[in-house]
Amino acid sequence: MKRRPISTRLLPPLLAAGWLGALVFLLWVGSLGAANSEPDLARKAGAAALPSHAIVHSRMAAASVITCTDTLTTTADTIGGETGNITDTAASLAPYFDLSLVGTVDIHQTKTAFPEYFRLDNAVVGASYKIEALPNATTNYNLGIIVYDRNQTPILTDTNTADFKASVTLAPANIGPYYVKVFQASDQCRGGTYDLDVTYTGPTATPVSPTPTIVAGSLPDRFDNPPGANDTITTAAALGDLNNTGLTLCNLSACAANVANEDQDWYVIYAVRGYHYTVNAVTNGAYPILNMQIYKPNKTTKVGEVFNSNAPSISWDTSDAGNYYVHIWRAAGSLTNGSYSLNWNAPGPTPTDTPGPEVTDTPIPGLDSFEPNYDFEHAASIGLNVKYTGINFVPLPGQTENNDYFKVRVKRGMLVTCETLDLSAGTDTNMILYDNDLNGLAGNDDVDTSRGELRSRVTVSINYDGFLYILVGQGYGVPNFQASLYNYALQCTTPGNTVTTPTPTPPGGGPTYAPAPSATPQPSATTSATPMPPISVRALPTPTPAGAAQQMVTADLRVYYDVNKNGVADPGEGVIGLPVRVYDDTTGALLAQGFTDDSGRAAFTVPSTGPIRVVVPYLDFQTIVPPSGAAIPVLISPRELPSQIP
Repeated sequence: MKRRPISTRLLPPLLAAGWLGALVFLLWVGSLGAANSEPDLARKAGAAALPSHAIVHSRMAAASVITCTDTLTTTADTIGGETGNITDTAASLAPYFDLSLVGTVDIHQTKTAFPEYFRLDNAVVGASYKIEALPNATTNYNLGIIVYDRNQTPILTDTNTADFKASVTLAPANIGPYYVKVFQASDQCRGGTYDLDVTYTGPTATPVSPTPTIVAGSLPDRFDNPPGANDTITTAAALGDLNNTGLTLCNLSACAANVANEDQDWYVIYAVRGYHYTVNAVTNGAYPILNMQIYKPNKTTKVGEVFNSNAPSISWDTSDAGNYYVHIWRAAGSLTNGSYSLNWNAPGPTPTDTPGPEVTDTPIPGLDSFEPNYDFEHAASIGLNVKYTGINFVPLPGQTENNDYFKVRVKRGMLVTCETLDLSAGTDTNMILYDNDLNGLAGNDDVDTSRGELRSRVTVSINYDGFLYILVGQGYGVPNFQASLYNYALQCTTPGNTVTTPTPTPPGGGPTYAPAPSATPQPSATTSATPMPPISVRALPTPTPAGAAQQMVTADLRVYYDVNKNGVADPGEGVIGLPVRVYDDTTGALLAQGFTDDSGRAAFTVPSTGPIRVVVPYLDFQTIVPPSGAAIPVLISPRELPSQIP
């Protein structure tokens, strides 16, 4: 780039005085440039501050004083002030904004540009530091950068005057210190400000090859992802499955006998008040000795502990609902290869010997032909594409309310719709479907409440061969002597088939099961081959019948406040103390409640016949968790605050 002369305004009168005057002027300019062209490090720090080789290598490209004619008012910064700084007063290397190489100037004032120095201490070997000096306008500065090592020898330089900015990337060979000089590299200078940007990239981790021989079963298990993920009580893994196999105890690289870097396994179970829980660990023979402890929700009080056992087991009755923490580690002297399984169960409250309804041979007035079908074990068999009529809720002796259980044979790939029809005046049915293992599939209370359709209808896709169980109940209680007045019909259909209605067989000398369907077809206007949309489930008003299957559903909630707005849940961003509630999405019953811990986490494992609903009232947040369980990350974004109050 062509350099502008410093004193062009003086040339015309000198030339008019003759060539001798011009020669004298040029000699004066040369002596001025030589007097001011010493290296900045030596000039500012003194001759003793640098070795001679540093002086030679640190010379800037421009040999003359560089002045700036400022087009805007510029204020001195805290780094160089009015005259610049030296290595002894170098500022810490970091991002800065609105720095100035001319100090305080007024508009159109001419002033000499000076350098500014920065210092990097405790540099990380293997990391990289990208250092950029960026003028705030391409016309105000043409910047350069020189990086010196701890001997003040230049090791990096960018004095390219074609791009106005300067940029270098430092890969430290030692901890330093390193010095960074930012200066004006050409005479195209109009003052103003510039920014210093520093980008740090950490060293790439070098994989460490394990010294011990890795044997079968010694690698980190699925809960150690990444390795060591469940090594503390605050990072305990939520146990959704009742049976967990292939678990290991090893250090982060491999497992050898009596390693110093020992693996700790922590798990968390949400226990329901009044339930009986059992947790046991079983080794495969390669782990002869284990230790196990279980802590209450306060994380300090122990439920129980077992030491030096190859099959530790702990049982307890839950008096306080909440998270219970299971700690398993290797006993001293035991081997570390192999695996173990962790099993737990919660069959529910202590079972009672309350007998079921009494079934006698005495005819019961008004009893429908399907009784006794008061639980899953006594579910009445029905057929597909058959409409059964005359069903009611007359209770058996000993019952206060009556629920009806049915089962129909199904096969994989079927789309089955079960529904109640022909409701008598005042009848309000509720229906829940269960699979062959008595796991809740779906349910429905009212087909269309706004139109007064209080009958129920559920459509499910079958992925197994076996029985589909149907539970039908009355939406509200009625006096037993009026129960025979509340009737309904039931049918389970598959798309494209004709519905038949059997000839009802009234009960005679005792209760009988459903009669065989007649061959006379009667089309049903309610049959549809179109799959029904998802429906909501409401609880039956009657208690859960004896034998109703439940499964343990796990919800692992983590709430974070995204302080740095990077969209990622970083350590230290957990929100503490938020109340969390868990409801049965089928019945609406409250199953559990608690608070997020010091890492923003609340993990629950609760018994339910279907999906559960997790609610964080303070955040107005809720979500449905399927029976298979789910991890629920909740990231709270910081709000942008106004710059002023209206």
